[in-house]
Amino acid sequence: MTTVLFILLVAGLGGLGSILRFVLARFSGVLPWGILIANTVASLVAGMFLGGGQPSAPYSLLVVGFAGGLSTFSSWAAQTGTFWRAGLYRRATYNAALNLLLPAMGVVAGAIIAFSLLK
Repeated sequence: MTTVLFILLVAGLGGLGSILRFVLARFSGVLPWGILIANTVASLVAGMFLGGGQPSAPYSLLVVGFAGGLSTFSSWAAQTGTFWRAGLYRRATYNAALNLLLPAMGVVAGAIIAFSLLK
């Protein structure tokens, strides 16, 4: 596979992840649940590639491309800031905490899934 084709595949999967994040972002209530889901799923995908040593082609395609497009640090940080500025301190705290905790759990779950499949 040529470098140009590989870059286009990473970009295409990144675009697919971004489109999915856009769709998920519409699911919102007391908290922006769609962004939380997007960040958690992207972290689960990343966790599946833990311990692989040097980044491989599947790593680059799925973690850098798809999961990179799907996840969004800036959106949840901006949403948390918006809650804070509006005086919704509890929502801001829950949003920040959940967007740190659940994606971290997603990484661990992804690693467990990958390691159990590779046994």
